[in-house]
Amino acid sequence: MSPILKCWAASRELPTLQRLLCRAGMIFGPLFLVAVLLPIADYQIGSREVSWREFWVSGAGPLFAAVMFLVTVGSWGLAARRSAGRWLLVLTPLVMVATLLLFADLDWTAVDALVLALFAAMTALNYIALFRSPAVRHYLSDAADPA
Repeated sequence: MSPILKCWAASRELPTLQRLLCRAGMIFGPLFLVAVLLPIADYQIGSREVSWREFWVSGAGPLFAAVMFLVTVGSWGLAARRSAGRWLLVLTPLVMVATLLLFADLDWTAVDALVLALFAAMTALNYIALFRSPAVRHYLSDAADPA
């Protein structure tokens, strides 16, 4: 059996919600990453249509690409029972904030503390679900390595 099929089959042992999210990241992460990297379409941001170049210059392109990369590698890493994959998924919300700070031309005075608290809460929830869940810890400690 190929390593890809082994990872897919192994992810069946994850708890239901984590399995669904992991498999979604395994499928849609690479698809969205390729879609955002290729200049094949214009994008809609809010109610405004922007070109591929504007999408990247605005900061939305690098943000989306970084998030899709982390979700893809983290999801496949988790399915392959690699503990480091969990960290990528946990750190994704923080990378979102960092990417926005680096690339986007935003007026941060308008950003409410609630938005930053939301990213912190997402990070905390990811950590709890992936590091404190007995089922996930058992899944990662399983001796049968699918990859």
